[in-house]
Amino acid sequence: SPRTLVISILLPRKKVEPIKKYFNFFNKIIIKALHNLGVKNLYQKGISDISIRDHKIAGSAVYQNKERIFYHAVLNINESGDILEKYIKHPSREPDYRKNRNHQNFVTSLQKEGYSLRFGVIKKALTKEFSREQLFQQN
Repeated sequence: SPRTLVISILLPRKKVEPIKKYFNFFNKIIIKALHNLGVKNLYQKGISDISIRDHKIAGSAVYQNKERIFYHAVLNINESGDILEKYIKHPSREPDYRKNRNHQNFVTSLQKEGYSLRFGVIKKALTKEFSREQLFQQN
């Protein structure tokens, strides 16, 4: 959707780490960048979600092979739950904080939460925060 921001990072893999460690590492950077832009009440919930309070604002995935780690997240800037409901089925497994809510009641956006941040501003903050981390030495 043009109302979401895709965040992707591909790094060489130096050693085997649990997937959860990668979610924690990358999501923490995104949370810090958004917090620096004034976004409040951000948390990592479930295995890999970023939430504002108990509403999902971003979902992520990690893939790793012998050589690389690929982290991918989708941050909801201004997409409505209606669209998600139309195209994405309710998951067969869900994090406990979802509480069986449909997409409209579970997912939020920065805009819906009162944050009118431009894509360029968010990208710049994320780039700055990721560049502060020594990513090639962390994994």
